[in-house]
Amino acid sequence: MLICIFIILASIGIYFLASPYNLIDFSDFKGSVFGYESDVATGKYIAFYTVQFLQTTPILFQIEKIFPYALGWPIFILGTLGLLIILYNMLKNKLPATYYILLATFFLYLIPNSFLFAKWTRFMTPILPFFSIFAAYFLYKIFSFLKNLILKYQISKIKDQNLAKNLKLSTLNLALIFALCALSLLPGAAFMSIYFHKDTRVQASRWIYKNIPNNSYILSETGNVVDIPLALETGDATGGPPTSAHLSGGQGALVGGKERQDPSAKNYHVISTKILFFSINC
Repeated sequence: MLICIFIILASIGIYFLASPYNLIDFSDFKGSVFGYESDVATGKYIAFYTVQFLQTTPILFQIEKIFPYALGWPIFILGTLGLLIILYNMLKNKLPATYYILLATFFLYLIPNSFLFAKWTRFMTPILPFFSIFAAYFLYKIFSFLKNLILKYQISKIKDQNLAKNLKLSTLNLALIFALCALSLLPGAAFMSIYFHKDTRVQASRWIYKNIPNNSYILSETGNVVDIPLALETGDATGGPPTSAHLSGGQGALVGGKERQDPSAKNYHVISTKILFFSINC
């Protein structure tokens, strides 16, 4: 009980220390959290950039679209197996109270946030470290199982049982540590590979300058993205940049400068993210 009280009080204290502006301008904070942002998150207001979440299944969406790529497949798989073992042991009443606190914290955040209409990856960020804990638990159980196997079937074959035990367990420890590190590094290395290539927005802008005639009209997405074409160095352009009109939101209003534009009048349509790819028909 004391641990629960301490966790609650510590969480409240850290929250206010990390976000003091929420207290300084509480009315603005309240209006943002319980106004527009709340309506978008719950689906009360469906913006053009949340249409992608229509007909998505809670929990299954996070398992299929978020966790494997935010965590990397190795940690996701090991963590899921560890979670399943903990739940299984819980049903058999073999866990101390600390495990119940761990699982309660995990599910109290996972379930309500998974059932929000807007299922952005950042909503799951606070529980990603739990998968590392679950993965470590799974590896610990595997290590314990293999250790018992070794002690049962192989120690008797060597006269010096202490030597056999230390040798086998040390080798097993090193093998598990190496395997875990290698598997955990793979997703990070794959992600880092994107920095060995030119930014796709730069590549797209150079292609536009090279292939699209001057004074052409381009319809593209705006808001939370970088508008293209970028203003690159003169040597990259064959002339002045084309004129752009941007899909800005609301009820799908097209805004070019201050005037509404007809999408059929544009020479080119640029779909820069999946937000529009799943939201409009071209």
